[in-house]
Amino acid sequence: MDTALNELIALSQKVGNDLNMVRGSGGNISVKSDDGQYMYIKASGVALKDLREDFGWRRLQLDLVRSILTDKRLMAMNTLEQEEEVYKNLILSCRDEMPLDWAPSIESHLHAFLGNVVIHLHPLAVCSLGNARNGTTIIKKLFKDNKKPPLILGYCNPGYTFARKLAGAIQTYQKQYGGMPEVVFHEKHGIFVSADSGNIALNLLRKAVKVCDGALPKLLFKATRIVEETTVNDIKLAIRRAYFEVTGNYVPVTYHHNELIDTFCRRQDGKALMRLPLAPDEIAYADGPGIMGVTKKIPLRSRSNWLHWLIKDLCRQRLI
Repeated sequence: MDTALNELIALSQKVGNDLNMVRGSGGNISVKSDDGQYMYIKASGVALKDLREDFGWRRLQLDLVRSILTDKRLMAMNTLEQEEEVYKNLILSCRDEMPLDWAPSIESHLHAFLGNVVIHLHPLAVCSLGNARNGTTIIKKLFKDNKKPPLILGYCNPGYTFARKLAGAIQTYQKQYGGMPEVVFHEKHGIFVSADSGNIALNLLRKAVKVCDGALPKLLFKATRIVEETTVNDIKLAIRRAYFEVTGNYVPVTYHHNELIDTFCRRQDGKALMRLPLAPDEIAYADGPGIMGVTKKIPLRSRSNWLHWLIKDLCRQRLI
């Protein structure tokens, strides 16, 4: 197995199984080959922790990927046309024998002009600051003493638009600091870490997340409430029944409760917070009209009946 692919798989599994870094399957990692001709990157829609030698990655020819950002035709297109064209070009840049329906990350062209190893994640500690009203100011203060401070970018649409913006910002950064940024914070889109090796990239990532986590206020937990076992069992049964009626499949349902969940549920603004996803992972895996935007008025005869309706609605929408 190619050493670059081996490093991609090892890094992806290590990071993907770390709940401080990844929730769900969001984020991406890429590693460039020793000869500089190719880049291995996780395929879109695949969880980092699931990468294997025969599953979940694509190999792209770097010169073809990098040419996307200099394509003058793209600059004249609208956003939708740009993203469709970028997607086609990325597929045409693939040089491997993996299934054709495994698309490379839509931000592969962004990874292509960063360092040898690139890690892009949405850790909660980073997004909590990056999504805050004054988050950019806080992040600048936290890292102001670094010899190579992080590059901090305001929000813009992911994909081609962000790649163009980042390319210009990197040129400015290189003139000011004499080298590429090792860490990039993108408002509402997490953190990018770029380094010569996986170990260096991983250390940079962990240090940055630790600094961000240390700046967050610590929660004071209140006494945990005990939910009656009969109530838990009724709700679990309602979920299993609803899922079976829609899909024809039986699924295990588990109940999890701890101090953090309990503290959140006690907040008076808890419902409002549930409508405001904090990170891209949450937007992808927890948002949608069936969960956050329920507007139907239904008779709430019991929690079990409401959950029964909700799960059926989610199954119809293929949200679960």
